[in-house]
Amino acid sequence: MQIIIVKCKMILNKQQFQILDETLKAFAEGCNFVLKIGRENNISTSFNLNKLCYKQIRELFGLSANLAVRAIVRATSVHQVEKRKNSKVSPTSVDYDARIFSFYPQDYTVGLTTLQGRIRFALNISDYQKHLLNNQAPTSAVLHKSRRGKFFINIPVKVPDVAPNGTESALLP
Repeated sequence: MQIIIVKCKMILNKQQFQILDETLKAFAEGCNFVLKIGRENNISTSFNLNKLCYKQIRELFGLSANLAVRAIVRATSVHQVEKRKNSKVSPTSVDYDARIFSFYPQDYTVGLTTLQGRIRFALNISDYQKHLLNNQAPTSAVLHKSRRGKFFINIPVKVPDVAPNGTESALLP
């Protein structure tokens, strides 16, 4: 089995767009706050940063419990890379795990925790993407905002390995 990413465009009204945009900004601000604390205290482990920052980023940025944890993990991963030690997190993506992400195959929608609570979003996907998502139970995803201002959800799924000679493609419907 191999894991591939199914990139799905989201169908949003103006209010949903604004909610996701605000969630991205708060998540990035939370990450940058954690990075600042980590640098000031020379701490680079999620466990120790969680003890120092968890309550503060929930209060300051309005993040849910699991979005706060995901922000700490993201900041830790940035802080631990030597080349990125002094960088900042931009408001372009949010990591979602099983507690704050749901996929609904019956209508090809996703449920995401936002600053406004849990919201269900429609996806604009092709038959090929539907085929890849069929019979899957994804437990994580990454919300991403493109440079053109479009929102996508990147969903990892497991698919059978393709034969080495390329004669059999498990990815085709």
